[in-house]
Amino acid sequence: MMATAAATTTDDLPPIWRAPYNLGFRVIPVPRNRKRPTVAWKAYQVQRAAFEIVQRWASQASNIAIVTGTVSGLIVLDLDDADAI
Repeated sequence: MMATAAATTTDDLPPIWRAPYNLGFRVIPVPRNRKRPTVAWKAYQVQRAAFEIVQRWASQASNIAIVTGTVSGLIVLDLDDADAI
């Protein structure tokens, strides 16, 4: 009998990573209390990170960011104060 690897599903991801990943968004790690990602993220504007990479990121203490724009269908307005409106 051959041994097989355990099936990997998005259930292996913490919920905060699983939800946007399952929606097809390109997720990347960001250190807590910071704005800049811990990885070079330009590649994820055109391709999604492999599940195994996302799994590794999700296992580290970090926040999650979503690459926005055309690739995700999300547009974000960053308004820091009322004057920016």
